[in-house]
Amino acid sequence: GGKLFTSGSEIGWDVGRSASPNYNPTFYNGYLKATYVGDAATGSAFTGVTGSIFNGISGSFGQTYPEDFPDYIGVAGGSTVALTYNASQNAAIQYEGLFGSGGVPGRLVNVGFGFETIASSTTRNALMARVLEFFERPLQVAPSSGLPSEFLLDRNYPNPFNPTTTIDYHVATSTHITLSIHDILGRMVATLVNEQKTPGVYRAQFDASGLASGVYVYRLQWGSNSLSRKMMVVR
Repeated sequence: GGKLFTSGSEIGWDVGRSASPNYNPTFYNGYLKATYVGDAATGSAFTGVTGSIFNGISGSFGQTYPEDFPDYIGVAGGSTVALTYNASQNAAIQYEGLFGSGGVPGRLVNVGFGFETIASSTTRNALMARVLEFFERPLQVAPSSGLPSEFLLDRNYPNPFNPTTTIDYHVATSTHITLSIHDILGRMVATLVNEQKTPGVYRAQFDASGLASGVYVYRLQWGSNSLSRKMMVVR
C-alpha cells in the first residue's frame, strides 16, 4: 500500500542476477517488479516511453560521478517500461498494483541508473515531479507573492484509501468555497468546506467511514466555477 522510488546501478546485478551470491528473485521480481537483463548499458542517455509517466522527458546521466555499470532491466509482475536507454535496453519501469500478499495497491518506480548522477537540475526536477505526480502527492511551487495565482484542486492522497484521505486545494481570490463529496450517481454524501475563504493553500481531511467501497467524486466550487477529481474507497 506504499510508494517506492528506487534508483541505482547494479541493484539488478546484486540481487536480480542468478549467479550473484545475493540473488533474491522474491524481492527483485516480486517487489521491485523487474527482471535483470544486463549491466553496462550502452551509452548514458535515456528517453521517456510514450504513454509512461516519463513521456516527453529525455536526458543523460553519469555527470556528477561516473556511472560505469547501469543495469538494463525487464518487466515483471505487471510492471511496464518507463525509460529506455535505446531500442533494446530498458532503463526504468513503473508499477501500480499489489505487492506480495498485501491487499492494498501500491506504486513503484525502479530506475537502473543513479538518479543523483544526472547533472542537469532541470532534468532531475522534471523526473522527480513525474514520480511524485504518479505517487499522487501534491507538488506545488508557490508564486513569488506566496499566494496562489489560480484555483487548483490537487489529487487526494492516499488514493485508494481506507478510511481517511487528504485533499489540498488552492484559492486565488476571496470567495465562498464549497468542497463536497459525491457518489458516482452524483448524490452528495459529505460537505467538507462551506465558507468564505481568503487566498491561500488549504487542506481538508475526509473520513469515508460508513461509506461503501467504490469511486467517489470530490468537487471544489466557487461562484459558477468548479473543479472535480475522482477518489476510490477500498475496504
